[in-house]
Amino acid sequence: MKLTILTIPNALTFSRLLLIPALLVFAARKEHTLSAFFVALMGLSDFLDGLAARALNQATSFGARLDSLADYACILGFVGAAMLLIPEFMVKHIVYIAISLFQILANNLIKIPLKKSHLLLHLYSQKAAMAFTVLFVIHSFLFWPSPFFFYATFGICMLSEAEESLILLTGKRADEHTKSFFSL
Repeated sequence: MKLTILTIPNALTFSRLLLIPALLVFAARKEHTLSAFFVALMGLSDFLDGLAARALNQATSFGARLDSLADYACILGFVGAAMLLIPEFMVKHIVYIAISLFQILANNLIKIPLKKSHLLLHLYSQKAAMAFTVLFVIHSFLFWPSPFFFYATFGICMLSEAEESLILLTGKRADEHTKSFFSL
């Protein structure tokens, strides 16, 4: 079986990974507008890679894994850039950020004893959480972080992670095509 790596969707996902160092460089230089632009590009590539995979019939297991890896890397890149650009806000909300990152880590670690480490879910709630995160980060870099927007984004992220936990812990049969706990 031939592993197809060089596809348009995978190129879009790789571009997201390549944008992370650029984001961090511009954030370190206190370039708020350029940092927001790179976050927007990363969000756009996250939206387009899955769309292209389905439209071009190029969806692969490798692409799904690469997309999940890129999502996690982007989240860490967003946190790093935010620590450089809006450190006061980030320090004030560090507990919420740590809880969110811990929940992501916990969901990935819980897959190991459940023998589901191969399972990559692409839930609708995860897509919403990423979209809200991207919009919050862009807004924060261009204007100032809104506490209401932050807590709304945090809540959506927590609901998304809770949904993944429910899927993993209830023992319901899920695969990479599962879009919601309620569709099981």
